[in-house]
Amino acid sequence: AEEFRYARTLTDKPLISPIQSPVTQAFRIDPGTVYKNKTEIAWALVPFINQELKDVVAAGCTHVQFDEPAYWIADGGPEEMVEIFNACVEGVEATIGFHLCFGNFRGRPATSHRSFAVFAPHFKDLHVDVLHIEFANRNMYEVELWEQYGGDKILCAGVIDVKGRSLEPVDVVADRIRTCLRHCAPDKLWLAPDCGFSQTPRFLANEKMRVMVEAAAMVRSEIG
Repeated sequence: AEEFRYARTLTDKPLISPIQSPVTQAFRIDPGTVYKNKTEIAWALVPFINQELKDVVAAGCTHVQFDEPAYWIADGGPEEMVEIFNACVEGVEATIGFHLCFGNFRGRPATSHRSFAVFAPHFKDLHVDVLHIEFANRNMYEVELWEQYGGDKILCAGVIDVKGRSLEPVDVVADRIRTCLRHCAPDKLWLAPDCGFSQTPRFLANEKMRVMVEAAAMVRSEIG
């Protein structure tokens, strides 16, 4: 909440407050002799994360986003992952986003087979408004699953490759957007980079965002 209040003093533009999920945080903690396993740690973190979210909303935040590259480690599988997440956002009055991340440590993914197919059937059970999924780095792989599992949620599609060191041409990004629109209604589609730009040089990140904005304008003019 303190960081959000500081950011608010720097701009009047919309802000998103991101937070790591308890599952991702638990992944980095040794259970030792205190906890039975990492899932138990995740549950122990839930009330603290829930309170932090309520505090940041009280500070004026209207959109919070969970970053989750470790959804698969809960002992109870995807079902328990959903339970943990939903407990975190209970009573949080804001737009809730969920970034299904494949990792970006040192510009590299965490796994070689980057698929969300096993988790997609559980989208309907997540208490979220927006699902942010990376597609650009995976050549738009599995975007068709949104048509089956997206329901009434908003798809925030990753159309900029943050792991690639080259700048995509505008027409390439525009084509990625068109691919999304074959499986998602225009009023349910948001655009974003695949992930954060922490591993990308600032000058390149700025250029990639410029390309995304130009590509969005191009496609928007086509669909009216």
